[in-house]
Order: sequence, then structure tokens, then C-alpha cells
Amino acid sequence: MIHLLFWLLYTTVTTIPYTIGNISDEETRNIIIRLMISKLFLVIVFYVYYFFIGPQLIFRNRIFLFIILAVVFDVSYALLMANIILPIYHWVLGPDCGKTTFNSIFFSSVWYHFIYAVYGTLFRFTIDWFRKEQKRRELETQKVNAELAFLRSQINPKFLFYTLGELDNILKINPARTSEGIIKLSEIMRYMLYDAATSKIPLELEVSHIQNYITLQELISGKKGMVKFTIDGNIKDRNIPPLLFIHFIENAIKHGKKDNHFPAIIINLTVNDELIFFETQNFIEGNSNYNEMQEGQSMKNIRRRMDLLFGKKYTLDIKQESEIFNVKMIINKPWQS
Repeated sequence: MIHLLFWLLYTTVTTIPYTIGNISDEETRNIIIRLMISKLFLVIVFYVYYFFIGPQLIFRNRIFLFIILAVVFDVSYALLMANIILPIYHWVLGPDCGKTTFNSIFFSSVWYHFIYAVYGTLFRFTIDWFRKEQKRRELETQKVNAELAFLRSQINPKFLFYTLGELDNILKINPARTSEGIIKLSEIMRYMLYDAATSKIPLELEVSHIQNYITLQELISGKKGMVKFTIDGNIKDRNIPPLLFIHFIENAIKHGKKDNHFPAIIINLTVNDELIFFETQNFIEGNSNYNEMQEGQSMKNIRRRMDLLFGKKYTLDIKQESEIFNVKMIINKPWQS
């Protein structure tokens, strides 16, 4: 629609001036026909620069190669038009088609090639800029929504009352465990309120947050070691978007069957120079609603955020195999997104 509106508006604006004046209807018709024929060829120039030369050269800072290619293309196009468009004029308008000559077509083609090359490149730049701006705004919105959703699940009164109530119960039995739980809770709160507010955070910090969350859940449940969290590779000097993994860990702990298995939840994080591999495995409670996790609105929001962050640079596989629910996610170089 944008392209269609552009060409309709541009053709109208550039054609109307030739229909105004003290010229005959036949001259007006001939002028309009010549304009339409020439514009058909110039549209090719426009889209060559829109689809190929602009994105491949200018947008990649290959300016010198762009100048050479543009000059060669300009002269070649002008010669081609001078040899093709003049016979077309004679065929459509007859031998008497005004003062159109080989030289006039050649030099006008050089000029109009330049104009349409600029139009095509600028149009592509404008479209790409608006797309990136729209994507940036939508990504910001998704990030805010993800943060707010996580905050509501972590810092709402029910979570705080439940956590503090459980810590109070533990206090009567083991004050040291209560103290550790309060420390972990405060670190989780600080992370959510301050650290995760940025677009990128150190992977070390994200891992530390995951460890704090796991420790707090084990303290509350009294089942130390119910979660096995393994890290393979170097997590230092890697910056990633925040809150990529915590949703899946929350669901694994919330819905996992913990009574007859030790560890009940297995979490693996593998990092190398090319990718991050994240996996959760948990045994399934009989009454757990995993269809919602696979297809529900929260999962759609997560997939949408991943699409905005990484495009086609990630895969997310969620499936149930017998009594085990498994999540596997691979992200190619998330620190470069």
C-alpha cells in the first residue's frame, strides 16, 4: 500500500504540470504518453536501488563500490534507453514525436537515472528506519510487559505474604535458614527493580538471579537439592537481554512433581562462542495444565518477545515425553542482538 500510494501521488504530481498551459489536446496526450513510457523504465531503476544496490552497498558502507557501480549503471542505462525508448516513441506516437532525439534521451536518461536512484535509496532507507523504529518501540513495550508480568508474579502481595509467612515458620525451627531466605528474597527484589530495568545485563547477573530464585524455593519447600542447575562454558563477559529463562524455571518448579524424584527439576545452561543452550526437565504432576504453558497467552508473549529480540536466531522447543516435560531453547549469539 505504501508503494502504491507513493507511485500514484508521485505520478500525479509530476504529470499534472504538463497538462496545464496553452497546448493542444494532442500535444498533452503525447507528453503524457512519453512520461508514462519513460516512467516504466525508471521504475526499474528505482527498485534496483531499493532492493539491491542500496541495501547491499550503501547500508553496508561500501560507498566507493557504490559510486563505481552507479556510474557504470547510469551510462549503460542511458545508452540502453536511447536505443530502446526512441523506437518505442516512434511506434506509439508515430515518426513525428516532437523533438525527441537520441542525444536528448541519452542525457535525460542520465539525469533521471540519478534522480530515481536517489529516490529508491532514500525510500528504502525511510522504510527500514520506520520498521526498525516500530520494532524498537514494540520491543520496549514487550520488555515492559514482561517485566511487569514477572513483577506481578514475584512482588505481588500473595507472593510476599506467602514467602514471608514460610520464612516465619522456618524461623521457629532454623533461624539461619530464615536469614538466608531473607537475603535471597532481597536480592531477587533488587534484581527485578533495578538490574533488569536495562536492555542488556551481564549473563553472570542473570545466572546469579536464577540461583537465588532456586535457593529461595528450596528453602521454602525444605527440599534442598530438588533442583539441579548445571552451567557449562564461560558466562563471563557476555551481555544478554534480561529475563530470558526465569519463566520456564518458575513453571518447572511450580508444576514439577517433587515427591518421588531427586532431583525433581533439572536445568542446564551451556554457553560457547556461538550460542546459548538452555534446557529444563521436570516430572509432571497429574493435574498440571501443560497445554496452557505450550499454547497459552503467556507463552505467546514469550515467543513474541523472542521474535523481536532475536528474529530467526533462536529455536524454542516445548514438549511432553511420557512423564517428563522438557523445554529446550537455543539462541545464536544473543550478545550481538
